Amino acid sequence: MHRTFHVLLAVLASLAAISADTHTVFEASSPLQVDFDAAYLWTRGYMEGTQYELIGANNASVSQSHFLASADTYLIVHGFLSHAIVPWVLTLKDKILARGNSNVIAVQWASGDNFTELAYNETSDTVPGIGAAVSRLLTTLQAVRGLDYTRLHAIGLNLGAHIAGFAAKNSPYPFGRITGLDPASKRYLHTSSKERLDKSDALYVDIMHTNSCNNWNKWYDCFGIYMSIGHTDFWPNGGFFQPVCSKTESHHAGDGSLRCDHTIVTEYFIESFDYDITSTKFLARPAKNYHAYCFDPVIHCGPLPQYMGILADSGSSGDYYLNTTSVAPYAIEDKSCPSRERHAEVAAAAIVAIIITVLILVVAISAFVCIKVKGIFKRKAEGADMTDPLLGDAPQDRVVDGQEEGRSSSILGGVARSFAGIVSRPVDV
Repeated sequence: MHRTFHVLLAVLASLAAISADTHTVFEASSPLQVDFDAAYLWTRGYMEGTQYELIGANNASVSQSHFLASADTYLIVHGFLSHAIVPWVLTLKDKILARGNSNVIAVQWASGDNFTELAYNETSDTVPGIGAAVSRLLTTLQAVRGLDYTRLHAIGLNLGAHIAGFAAKNSPYPFGRITGLDPASKRYLHTSSKERLDKSDALYVDIMHTNSCNNWNKWYDCFGIYMSIGHTDFWPNGGFFQPVCSKTESHHAGDGSLRCDHTIVTEYFIESFDYDITSTKFLARPAKNYHAYCFDPVIHCGPLPQYMGILADSGSSGDYYLNTTSVAPYAIEDKSCPSRERHAEVAAAAIVAIIITVLILVVAISAFVCIKVKGIFKRKAEGADMTDPLLGDAPQDRVVDGQEEGRSSSILGGVARSFAGIVSRPVDV
């Protein structure tokens, strides 16, 4: 019996060891241990922005790079079944550098190799770990080259949007801005803010929804998330089907690529660089839903003009809607609402008008008070003796044949003496 007891203890100890080993292996193979494949850096000052530098999350690599501490930094994260060196990323890089000398970093990560639900699930498992790895790169850039997180703008497509969110969650400082280009829905819809991109991940988070819905038959019917997860969520054409994309097309092409309604979001964002605040192209309006945007008889322009794309501003939050054309360029002029520049001009003119009105009122009130005070002292002068305690012993003005006479130099002098007498006079309580 005693021997049997020891055998049982040995078996239990072995099982505990196996359990501990299994837990350790799980931790070691956790998505938090994965890494991105490469990070490409472009600056306008290095080879005029035509060539990239490979940088890693180590001091030597970062210190030898042409990273500019004094410039804005843009972080681009591609999505499912893609690569960092693809046309939309390169075009976006060129648009950014054309605006000014900036740091543009594109992250290459293992984003799957076939269009299946299993491959998607396995790829999405790595998203938190990739985000943590990107955070380590940014931390190194901050420590070695002085990266300013408030000037960091991350831009991510589908799963890449959530990677940007996890990079921010793992960073010591909040990002300046994150733009989610139709963030992926599957495995993220109705999850907590800790499990996906969320507006708490940056000082400003704007989302562009182009292929989102909440009722699908297959996992790829709607690739984008049907949730408002940013400070500002844009829903062009309602956020589901886009006019440029045929509604009768298959959900994905024969080569396994994502559908047009989803990927067109990159073209919308890139096109937004072609406009400025003098235009109303890509101007969006706040609304409860797309139906209200289209059919509400009252036009609501919002408290401040809000644009979809690079000109999006934290001054206006909530759900915003707009329409696009079916051919490029996709932006449509909004002839009912003012541009941001026009709105600023109107606001400035209104402020000037208010100031002028206030000044006129002040002058009018002052004149009215002076007239009233003058009348009071006239009456007092007529009935007071030469040593009136209120007016003092100075000779009083008098009226002769309707004309004022006296030694007072002006009514203002009399007002000043009277106020002085009132202040110095004892008050009975």
